Amino acid sequence: MARTHVIRKGDSIAALAEEAGLHASTIWNHSENAALREVRPAPLHLMEGDRVHIPDRTPKHVTAATDARHVFRRLGIPATYRARILRHDGEPRKDEPFRALVDGVEQRGTTDGDGALRLFVPPRARTIVLVMERDGLELRLSVASLPPVNTLEGVQLRLRNLGYHIADEEGTLGPLTRRALVAFQVREGLPATGEDDPATSAALARVHDGR
Repeated sequence: MARTHVIRKGDSIAALAEEAGLHASTIWNHSENAALREVRPAPLHLMEGDRVHIPDRTPKHVTAATDARHVFRRLGIPATYRARILRHDGEPRKDEPFRALVDGVEQRGTTDGDGALRLFVPPRARTIVLVMERDGLELRLSVASLPPVNTLEGVQLRLRNLGYHIADEEGTLGPLTRRALVAFQVREGLPATGEDDPATSAALARVHDGR
């Protein structure tokens, strides 16, 4: 039954779609969510209190021969997580073995020639712990939802995903967050203010969301 869902912390379009038996794009691209798309650039960039319309399912009918075996695949299950892993000098970490714990379930693989990797994750996955086996680098990645980059929480999650240490300062512009901001600003050639100013937010969006 069609309904309106008010986003809570940790919600994601993928998880809502799984619960409703829909593909995530069916929800996100629905005409009733046009106003939401105007203020949120991507389905991951939701905020608590956002209202999402979840439409009814539309039955799909197919013709299939009897006395034969048929395989039907549900789109969007599992979801795909893609990332590009770079060294501190900006060069890709190519052809490197890694292991990833997706909500505690291990996957293994190797980055490609551009430092990119792909994981299959449940729509309700919350955290990926990624370990690069060549040097033991460990990254803890938040995957359920990603607040907009113009919010402090969005800045902090992107910094954490990029490997900067901010501990438990979520929602607070504390000394670790300021130190991480300075390190990121120096790396990107920005004034080292330690503030989440518009130029820094734009650089974070380019580096994190773009790559």
